[in-house]
Amino acid sequence: MSTTVLLPRYRLIADSLRENIRSGALTPGARVPSYRCLMATHSVTMATVRQAISSLQTEGLIKTVPGLGCVVADQQAKWTHIGVPILGYGAEGALHEEVQLLHGELAAEHCDLVMRMIPSVDESSVAESASWARRQDGIMITGRIPVSAIRAMAGAGVPVMVVGEPLDGECPPGVNTVTADIMGTIQIAISHLVGMGHRRIGLLNGTSTRYYDVVSRCFQDCSRAFGLEYGSSGEAQLRLPQHREMRVADACRWYTGLAARPTALLVEGATVATSLIRHFAGLGIRVPEDLSVTAISGGERPPRIVEGLACVESDRRGLLQRAVRVLCERIVHRELPVAREHVLAQWVPGVTCRAVSP
Repeated sequence: MSTTVLLPRYRLIADSLRENIRSGALTPGARVPSYRCLMATHSVTMATVRQAISSLQTEGLIKTVPGLGCVVADQQAKWTHIGVPILGYGAEGALHEEVQLLHGELAAEHCDLVMRMIPSVDESSVAESASWARRQDGIMITGRIPVSAIRAMAGAGVPVMVVGEPLDGECPPGVNTVTADIMGTIQIAISHLVGMGHRRIGLLNGTSTRYYDVVSRCFQDCSRAFGLEYGSSGEAQLRLPQHREMRVADACRWYTGLAARPTALLVEGATVATSLIRHFAGLGIRVPEDLSVTAISGGERPPRIVEGLACVESDRRGLLQRAVRVLCERIVHRELPVAREHVLAQWVPGVTCRAVSP
């Protein structure tokens, strides 16, 4: 999704000078064209030139030297401090994996991550998070964080980027978001399964966060739109607990207890789908001969997931990279409009799905 923005005149001047600095036309220590020269070249007022120079000084590209005026600063890039809040204990592992995915992008954008644990969601923790946010250049939220905490950090006056969905509601106004298109993801999955002849499709989903509620609602809406036999009924989906070790047992009891079993299962989470397939094999339920399985995946790879798992895959690395770029743009240029971007997933065929006869 792209947005056309009419840039103010001072931005055009700043962009021109920035390009001259990065291309080497203006080297470190070189004098920047005078205010009067820039006014004449661009047909603008002194105030516009001053605003352009000020923005480049904020970026660390230009500095003022007594007796010389504005000169190009030594290109020791100014590093940006991006705060990353973590809700609860035990989430460091997942965050570590995401930082690994982002290593190249963070280095290219000269970003340092500053992490902060939010042990609980109460008035004191939210207030402390807002105070911490004020000391950062921007905030990037990659895990499930309550809307109250997001609103408090956004109120600290720094750009905030949310990757994915908040824990318990809509993102507050003024907060940037980059997230997977959930409705599009479900539509892709169901359309492929319907194309293979499946009319009884079940959903294994999660609980506890708004994201899972949206997945459930989109599944019901898509099932009705595609005219599935029982996809829009309550028995066609199971909401699994957050504790991963309990999910497989609950899912197997649910599936084997159904009077009319689905011919295909849509499973939220590739690792859950992998565990389920392996457990089904122990019960004599063959995948895909007896049951096709498709995962809504965050981009996991073997050996964590079964080889050849059919899935609708979101490019997690791409989402995170886009989030960093957008956030850095908003840190430098605060007047840019709020970004609300939805990225479409893609169908990845695999051996865990097969066509069935009508």
